[in-house]
Amino acid sequence: MRAAHLVALTILCASLLVLGPPAEARPRRVSSCPFTATSDVVVTKDLSCPGTSGIVVGRKKITIDLGGHTVTGDRTPSTFGVDTAGFPNVTIRNGTLEKFETGVEAVASAHVALRNLVISGNADWGLFDTGSNGSARAVTASGNGLSGLQFTGPRPSVVGSETSNNHDWGVFISADRGVVRRTVATKNGSSGIQLSGQSEKVLGATTNGNGNWGVFISGGAAVVRGVRAVANGFTGVQLSGVGARVSKISADGNGDWGVFVSGDHVRVSSIAADGNAFTGVQINSDRASLSRVEASANAQDGIFIAGANDSARSLVAGGNGMD
Repeated sequence: MRAAHLVALTILCASLLVLGPPAEARPRRVSSCPFTATSDVVVTKDLSCPGTSGIVVGRKKITIDLGGHTVTGDRTPSTFGVDTAGFPNVTIRNGTLEKFETGVEAVASAHVALRNLVISGNADWGLFDTGSNGSARAVTASGNGLSGLQFTGPRPSVVGSETSNNHDWGVFISADRGVVRRTVATKNGSSGIQLSGQSEKVLGATTNGNGNWGVFISGGAAVVRGVRAVANGFTGVQLSGVGARVSKISADGNGDWGVFVSGDHVRVSSIAADGNAFTGVQINSDRASLSRVEASANAQDGIFIAGANDSARSLVAGGNGMD
């Protein structure tokens, strides 16, 4: 009996060597809409989807590859370029979603990942994501009727993306631990980048010509570093919350303050604020620490500090309206 088992095992091993591991299933090809995806799919041509959604997800852990193609709707209400339908771990990549009610609808879907997409001209949102750990990397969101990229679930991230000419916000996050990194927001009707929650981070961003704020954060323990904010309608960079860390900011020609920080125990360093319509840098904080701050040619104060037990060094202000 033992010899028979050894022979069978030898035959099985030989078969595996010859045949190799099982081949992965190829993505299913999509050439029409609407389409329900229950496995990985790849779009094979541009799709026109009047009055209907493009692709509806029907299973978790799948990838929707647009194959470099454009999926187009006609802005009919309740139509979506891709609807994740509550399924988690969905990746959408490589193409364009335009002219739906919302480009990507990700309601109650965790870990939805957008990669290398253009989402434009949708009636409401480019992306509307309410699940946790949503992410957008190398995404361009422009000309959408509400926000370009909107997240309301915890720990979202936006990396290497661009938002422009959206009616409201470029990037809007209402959740804790959001991260925006190396992202550009220009000419959006409200704020370029706006976050509301605890422990938010903006690490490398350019915000130009937005209707309200360049960057606005409400919540404690925020970190903002490496931001250039120019010619925004309100304040270039504004934070409200305890324990903020703000550094390496250039804020020029904004409609109100260049930089405005309120909340105790904040640290502000390496700031340049020039030519803003109100005050260059204003800090409303007890126990604030300021260093290497320069402000010139602002309409009112260059640097204004209000609070108790604050410390400051290397501050330079000149040519401001109230110097």
